Amino acid sequence: MLAVMRQRNFALLWCGQLISMLGDWVLLVALPFYVYQRTGSALATGAMFIVETLPRLFLGSVAGVFVDRWNRRWTMIAADFSRALILLPLLSLHGSGATWLVYVVAFAETTLSQFFSPAFGALLPTLVEERHLTAANSLNSLGEELTRLIGPTLGGAMFGLLGLHSVVLADSFSYVFSGIMILLIILPVSTIATPAGGIPAGVSPLLSVWREWLAGLRLMRKERLIAVLFVIVGTAMIGEGAGRAIFVPFLSRVAGNNPIIFSWILTAQGVGGVLGSLVLNRVDRLIGSFRLVAYGALLAGLFSLVEVTFPMLPVVFICTALAGAPVVFFYVAVYTLLQRSAEDRYRGRVFGTYYNNNTVLLLVGLFVSSFLGDHIGIRPTMYLSGLFYFLAGLVAFVLLRSFRSNTLQNFTKQVWSCHAERSEG
Repeated sequence: MLAVMRQRNFALLWCGQLISMLGDWVLLVALPFYVYQRTGSALATGAMFIVETLPRLFLGSVAGVFVDRWNRRWTMIAADFSRALILLPLLSLHGSGATWLVYVVAFAETTLSQFFSPAFGALLPTLVEERHLTAANSLNSLGEELTRLIGPTLGGAMFGLLGLHSVVLADSFSYVFSGIMILLIILPVSTIATPAGGIPAGVSPLLSVWREWLAGLRLMRKERLIAVLFVIVGTAMIGEGAGRAIFVPFLSRVAGNNPIIFSWILTAQGVGGVLGSLVLNRVDRLIGSFRLVAYGALLAGLFSLVEVTFPMLPVVFICTALAGAPVVFFYVAVYTLLQRSAEDRYRGRVFGTYYNNNTVLLLVGLFVSSFLGDHIGIRPTMYLSGLFYFLAGLVAFVLLRSFRSNTLQNFTKQVWSCHAERSEG
């Protein structure tokens, strides 16, 4: 991981994303509080999350088409600077009026993010060697977990002491900083992805986008590994949604409605994620990415099932902390395998569809869990989260076995080939 951080291009990207994600968390905490303070309505506050989800549902997959058409580095730069500008209208908010502006800005910001995220996933393999992809993704995961620990507390403090404007300026600055860091990245001509090209003569722009979108979907069905990974992570996302919907009520009961203990449990989960990110690369080298997907999902499901079965504070605290690492193992391994298996010219569409599908299935889990929580109880519903993660692990063991065997055979052939060349020499 240190070797990857010494690579200038990746270090610039990582530092920019660290500050940008910190700014995102600061604003993510402040905006719902602001809406609730001004309206006093839970419905108005919940609408914030709906507004931020809609672009992920309807644009994520299509945005990947344009990411594959455009220069990915400049797409990320444009998205960063545009998001920095889009936040500035929030500085005009005073008093109780114009709350609608919050929804407009949140929707626009999330829409632009649909272009940034797949471009980021597609660009990363051109910044580091393939053998360093897991280490690079581990460092990105480490940055996410660190900002998850620091961001909410920092955002709450800034909003409480300095008001909404300070939070808006902080997030806007974070986007500018990220854009400058990406602007400083210098890619050799040989590593710059060739865009898909312009619109063919006689073909309407809409039809061209439609064809390229379908071509991406056909690739994902044709490439069996990509399809299998989508099935595995989709199963886990249903469990993730089920857990999110019911986790707060479950923890509140365990913690006796004590907000301090509640925050400690959530912090423990973040600490587990940080530690998991630090050791992920070493674990991947020991057991391989395919096994990491399976073991990560199985352990995450197992820890979830244990804490629901024994809902005592020490058990829940320990299991929540321990679950942080395998969850990181699972998602980073899936992400890395997608980067390795997708052709460069299709990576934008692969990651656009990846984020889109995850959002859809996350919402499925949220709705199912919210409905069942009121009808069969919190604890029985919590079992869904662990069971779906455990099921994802079992599916990974079964469906990824053939890919793991092929990888081992290819590695063995390479070793014997090198040995033969040395012997001849």
